[in-house]
Amino acid sequence: VKDRVYPNDVVCEQARMGNAFYPTEDGVKAPFELPVVFEDSHFAIVNKPAGVNVNAHRKSGTGRMCVRAAAPYVLKPPAFGTVAIIRRPSPVHRLDKPTSGLLLIAKTKPAMVDLTRQFKERNIRKTYTAIVNGDPKECDEHTITSKEAHDLGCIDDRDAGEGMRWQLIDEPLEDNNKRMKSAVTVWRSRRQVDCPEAVDGVLTLVELKPKTGRYHQLRRHMAWVCKRPLVGD
Repeated sequence: VKDRVYPNDVVCEQARMGNAFYPTEDGVKAPFELPVVFEDSHFAIVNKPAGVNVNAHRKSGTGRMCVRAAAPYVLKPPAFGTVAIIRRPSPVHRLDKPTSGLLLIAKTKPAMVDLTRQFKERNIRKTYTAIVNGDPKECDEHTITSKEAHDLGCIDDRDAGEGMRWQLIDEPLEDNNKRMKSAVTVWRSRRQVDCPEAVDGVLTLVELKPKTGRYHQLRRHMAWVCKRPLVGD
């Protein structure tokens, strides 16, 4: 600390949480919008913007620029009589900071337990869209049908009968402890646009459905296996 602290100096301000769960009107709201897509007394779905962390990390300097800090200011308290309320709404899973998309937030302990179980048992399936730099080549060797993708647990029943063809990436990735873990992704191209500055002269919109959830799995699979990284990586 470079400056001396004197009596009555304000070092920081803390927003008092009304009824121990949600902030009062004089609280300081996070400096970004967090649209609520769905909400009831047990959980909510919000649309996380790109450039925002899901949780604040110690020594990261994130401060209020995270979903966990913003959620109490945009969500309603559970209805009177709701049991096992979580002190503050808590994200059930995470999305990378540069990624935008739907995020589940639990408001009660039973919701947190049940939604976490559904993610663990892969009853909840994720779909991502991304723009990659170039034309990721599709090959017959790695092509699978919608039924095969469904049997792998990557797509749900609604997509299984559409007859679409997917590209399979089954390439282990190293975790934070330097251990190799299974990582499975299926993807398909959706659209291309000309771009003289891009690899192959095009940008490609791809749809990706991961079976596993390794750290930066989709980014690493597209860059290292397909040799066509996401734009910006």
